[in-house]
Amino acid sequence: MTLRTDAEACVPYQIRGRGLMSAVEIAETKELTAWDFCLKLKERGVLAKPTHQNIIRFTPPLVITEEQIDHVVDVFQTTLRTYATAQRRNV
Repeated sequence: MTLRTDAEACVPYQIRGRGLMSAVEIAETKELTAWDFCLKLKERGVLAKPTHQNIIRFTPPLVITEEQIDHVVDVFQTTLRTYATAQRRNV
């Protein structure tokens, strides 16, 4: 499963990493920091670590199923859409 960065979910602007360890750099705004985003992910059952103000780091366990990875991607996309919708309302 791939992460979409279309107009509906346009917050991330760089995705990088090695192996399963990855980071997503988001466009930092007053309404959105990596810390806030990680808290929303946690509410939905996904743990991630904020790094600096605008980087979200994912470090899954060494043993993980494709289904679990798909779940993380789905939760991440849903959270992105939530923020993108909120940003459009505030504009």
